[in-house]
Order: sequence, then C-alpha cells, then structure tokens
Amino acid sequence: MAPGNGTALAEYIRRLRAAVQRAAGALDGDVYQAAKALFMACLARRALFDELRRLAPQYGKPEFLLPVDGSGVPLVPTDAVLQDFRLIVAANPEFALWLQEAGARAAGVPASGIGRGAAPPVSGDAALLVARWLCALSGLRHRTVELFIDHPQARGYTLIQVRSPAKLEYPGSFDLPCAGHVVGMASVEEGLFQELAEELGLREADLAGLRRLGAYEHAESRAANSDSPGATLDVEYRTLFRARLQPGALERIRFADGEVAAIAVFAVDDLQAVLRDTPARVASGLSASLALYLAAE
Repeated sequence: MAPGNGTALAEYIRRLRAAVQRAAGALDGDVYQAAKALFMACLARRALFDELRRLAPQYGKPEFLLPVDGSGVPLVPTDAVLQDFRLIVAANPEFALWLQEAGARAAGVPASGIGRGAAPPVSGDAALLVARWLCALSGLRHRTVELFIDHPQARGYTLIQVRSPAKLEYPGSFDLPCAGHVVGMASVEEGLFQELAEELGLREADLAGLRRLGAYEHAESRAANSDSPGATLDVEYRTLFRARLQPGALERIRFADGEVAAIAVFAVDDLQAVLRDTPARVASGLSASLALYLAAE
C-alpha cells in the first residue's frame, strides 16, 4: 500500500459515517453523496480500491440490503438521487457493486400476525439497496431476522445453534437456531423462511405456532479483519420470531450452508445461566434477544 492511501481512505470513510450518523443511520441524499465521493476517490486512485477490498473482504459479493429508519421503515430515495445514481452507473458500472436500484412493491406488512409474501412498507416506484459490505463499513441500518425454535415435546426447552468455527463473527459460540439478513426487497417473513431453509434445511411447515415477538435495534463495532486496524459498524434492525418445532422435524434438520456446526437443546433456565456466567460464549443475537423471548413465556 502506498504511503497515505490508508489515511485518505479513512478520511472518506469517516465522512461517510458522519453523514450516516447525521441521518440517524438511514440512507438520505447526504449519505448517498458521501458514498459516491468515496467511490469517485477510489476511481481516481485505484490503490484505494485495493485497500478498500482488504478492509471489506465481502466487496463484490452480490448481497444487497434495504436500509431502514429507526422504526424499520425503508426510506424512498429522491428522484435526484436516483437520476444521479443511474448516470454514475452508466459511466462507471462498478458503482453497481455498491448500490442497486430495485422496484418497490406497494404492499405493507401487517402490524400483527404473519404477512405471507408481503413486501416491506415501501411506497413509490424504486428503492436503493446497499451492498452488505457497504452497510457494515458505513453503519447504515438494515434488516435482519431471528427465530427461537422450541423443542417439539419438551416444555421449557429450546433449540440453540452452535455457530461454525469457520464463521468470522462469534465462531463456535451459542446463538439463535436461525438468524440472518433480509436480502433485497423480501419481507421479513420471506427472509425468515429463506434462512430456515439455508441454515437448517427446514420449511415453514416444520414450524408450529409461528409468531412475531417484536423488533429492536442492535449496533456492534468489530475489527474488519486481522490485518486491518479499521472496524466495521454493523447496525441491525432485528425482527424476532418464535415457533415450536413440529413433531418429527428434529430429525429433518440438515446444516445446508455450513454456517451451523451443531444444534443443542437447552433448558431455558440453563440458557440464562450460560449467558450470566459465560457471556463470551454467547453471540450477540442470542444475548440481545433473550429478554424478548423470556417476556413471551
């Protein structure tokens, strides 16, 4: 890396995060302009792109997230932002690895119950999705989904995931049995069933009594990788669900994507003791959501 590249990149990232902070974690015109300024700086000095890829190892991965406000509601970009984005992508297609335009369906998710196939409550004709790596780099708030799955027969017992030792975040730790990002314009329910299939090889029909427990925001900063002093700032708007596994479904669990190492069965009281006595063994999804789960008992 040439001298000064890291300093220049850090300054553009600082400006982007400052714009996100002023916008309370959501995507607005100032945030868009700061992201574009970072991109244009990287175009002008390709060495900055190399440093950016080291800082964001997922750069180029086609996973785009819908940024939301503090209530989980997506914000529709202005016509000026959309027009500018289209011009930049036409001239520099690599900007499509940062942001992506998506059509917005005008259906809303019901306030209660499960809105099957419902789109997020976006109005207007288009939305701007943000690459997952850019959300983590900037602190843009985005949607995730979590699911507690109770044992099919044993009351007071729940299933807990042991994360794969190969995971970058919380390797080998205890976590919710199913959780992940809501990708693109999918509803949280669609995201939930996608994660259920990918992580555990299960289907919606394998769950009984599925219900939404609530939603909350969680922000976490961590080192981007072992070679970089930089840090990611992951700000998630998490929607939490709970269900009971159908009889016979336990035997159908398959770790489809390699992100889960094992499924353990915990008595709820013992789970609280693990969190109290050995918190370092518990991933943030489980530790942050357990109170909502217990309140629903």
